[in-house]
Amino acid sequence: MKQLYVRVLLLSVLSSFVVHQYTAAQCNCSGGVPATPIEHRFELAPTDAPTSQLIFPQFDASIGTLTCIVFRDTIHGTTTTTVRNKAGFPVEYTFLLTVSNTFKGPGGSFTHIQPVSTTYGPDVLDTYGEPGDIITYGPDPLFEDLIGVINLNTSLSPYIGTGNVIIEYSINGGVISLDGGLNYEFDVETIYSGSFSLTYYWCPASPLNNNIRNFAAYNKDGLVHLSWFGADEI
Repeated sequence: MKQLYVRVLLLSVLSSFVVHQYTAAQCNCSGGVPATPIEHRFELAPTDAPTSQLIFPQFDASIGTLTCIVFRDTIHGTTTTTVRNKAGFPVEYTFLLTVSNTFKGPGGSFTHIQPVSTTYGPDVLDTYGEPGDIITYGPDPLFEDLIGVINLNTSLSPYIGTGNVIIEYSINGGVISLDGGLNYEFDVETIYSGSFSLTYYWCPASPLNNNIRNFAAYNKDGLVHLSWFGADEI
């Protein structure tokens, strides 16, 4: 019989606002002009929650038009695994520990970091109830500067506004026996740190044609009327 206890260090503390010079090649404005990036960061702080909310400001559409979004993270972490033999006789075990990260935001879930795994053993665990029936592995640096980057190819509208956008981060996994049977129980403790970022790429709003001719404004019935002729108008 297997038992799973996952304690994870996650997050929540500081959200800062920075503008970077990095330009995503696929995020261009009209005429091939690179879009302007605005990056919001969320620094990871210790916690044992298996799920946590990453909160970022929405894109303020008053400054321009949002063209695409890029999500990035860098994760560090260590995992300690304790396994106990539940059989009534000594058993030689080989174990596989696997941990995965999942993000869920507007538009659905995405996993851009492949699951990380490590193998322990073979080790002989004594009869259940004897002093040698338990073994502890770690702490091991399961995640060491693990970096993920993904373009959020989804509807941009939930990311636009003056409030916040929430991306839910969860961590899952467990231990299976590659050799030795199923009569064991385990405890996994994972401690994380790291940072997340959400980068908005935007272009200046262009309500009028770039090739305007004969632009005029005049007053009629208390209103200002605009008229123009646009070459190659779309």
